[in-house]
Amino acid sequence: MSAPGGPLVKPGASRIITAELAKSTGTYEGALKKVIGIETNDPQTPLVSLTITAYVYAPLQVEPHSLLLDAITPGTAPRKELLIRNRRKEPIAITRIEIFPIGFGTLSPQKGSVLKPGQALKLAVTLSPTLPLGPNYGRIILHTDWQALPEKAIPIRVHVVPAKR
Repeated sequence: MSAPGGPLVKPGASRIITAELAKSTGTYEGALKKVIGIETNDPQTPLVSLTITAYVYAPLQVEPHSLLLDAITPGTAPRKELLIRNRRKEPIAITRIEIFPIGFGTLSPQKGSVLKPGQALKLAVTLSPTLPLGPNYGRIILHTDWQALPEKAIPIRVHVVPAKR
């Protein structure tokens, strides 16, 4: 917002500033902070900063956003749960759920379901006990019937370390 030489606010008066969040934030989810700088002719306060914070919710929210597991020992098959929630005002059908690469782990349920507004699905992820030492990367793909979000990827990182002796 910029107006050279104006808008002028007389002493004791006020002015309304309108800020608008773009309708599309892409796949961004979380806190969104912006700063509006206001230049003044006041020698004691030549610049005033206004911080605006908005929280962007994903229509298909996944908690946690990713699976990060450190210090997993060979032969263990950690099990974690994800919560998938429909934050839209219309139902979303999860038509298929996959984990990549093949053999990285198993999912339960493996079939999708229709989530009504506000409804959530628990997805259990059991990682393979045969993952090699070091960092291992995979992803879960949720396939939906919603044209604006046909797929949602959930990253997975598992770091396998040697067992302590």
